[in-house]
Amino acid sequence: MSNSERHVFSIHDEMTIYTAADMREQLLLELDKEGSMKIDLLAITEFDTSGYQLLLACKREAIARDKPIEISNPSSVVSEVLDLYKDQSLISQL
Repeated sequence: MSNSERHVFSIHDEMTIYTAADMREQLLLELDKEGSMKIDLLAITEFDTSGYQLLLACKREAIARDKPIEISNPSSVVSEVLDLYKDQSLISQL
C-alpha cells in the first residue's frame, strides 16, 4: 500500500472501559499500516469516556507519527458523549 492510499477501520458495537485495552491494541495495529487512516464510528452502539479518551490518544499518536487520520461518521451515542464534552472537533469535517 502506498502512502497515498487510505485504509478504513470501522468500529462495531462498543467502545467502552470494558473494551478499551483490546481496542487500543487494534488501533495501534491500524496505525502501523502504511497510508492514511480513517476511523468510522457509525456502527458504535455503546460509547463512554474511555472510548473518547482512546480516540483522543489515537489522534495524538497519528499526529506524532505524521500520519494523516480522519475520524468520521459518529453514531448517535458517540455524538452524545462528544456533546457532553463540547468537543465536536474530534470528528473530521470534510
